[in-house]
Amino acid sequence: MIPSIAPIRDDLNNSIPWEGDCVNRPWSYQITAVVPVIDTVEELKVCVELLQLQTIQPFIIIIDTGSTEANYKEIEKLRSEDIEVHSIRLNGVLHPSDLPAMAMDLGFSLCRSDYLFATHSDCFLRRINLLEDMLDSCLNKSPVVGYEITKRMHKDWEGMVSHTCSMYHMKTMDKIGFGWSLRRLANTFNIEDYRPHPTRPNWPDTELLGNYILRNNSIKPE
Repeated sequence: MIPSIAPIRDDLNNSIPWEGDCVNRPWSYQITAVVPVIDTVEELKVCVELLQLQTIQPFIIIIDTGSTEANYKEIEKLRSEDIEVHSIRLNGVLHPSDLPAMAMDLGFSLCRSDYLFATHSDCFLRRINLLEDMLDSCLNKSPVVGYEITKRMHKDWEGMVSHTCSMYHMKTMDKIGFGWSLRRLANTFNIEDYRPHPTRPNWPDTELLGNYILRNNSIKPE
């Protein structure tokens, strides 16, 4: 089923048109999966199919970050009752990591469930109970659960959670002001120009701001 775009119009019997007409509303899911994508349509379809096979099925938010018009039309076709498709059509950014970081900030704003799972269109879940296991860890061990980022050239990388397979308790993230913005990251460290530079390899990067915020709030990811 392809739902109507909320608010629902021309329905005099609908007293809450802003809630839409889905049988299962986005906030009725335990988990929202946010998937940034650019052009990789076939990989995205596999990623979505694997998310829908999970023992705890998430609501899925796809955020396009500048695909070609042809690819974006194909991505739009995925929209359904449990999938939203959004697009940020930017004229330019200072850093390539701005694109997924901006998508994730948007995804965090759009999330209407208690937990958010961050992934990418080219990341494929290898077992059907992964989200269930990560949710259990979020409930019992830490409000942030995921995989450590791969080794970086900067000294802070160890213990940082990646943005391609991680889960977040949204109430905790809201309370600590969690975010992804490279602009915020650069201003925090008084960096005037955060464009890629050989003296700062892998810095800034997509997940750095959020990890620094976690550390400042004494939250250790599981």
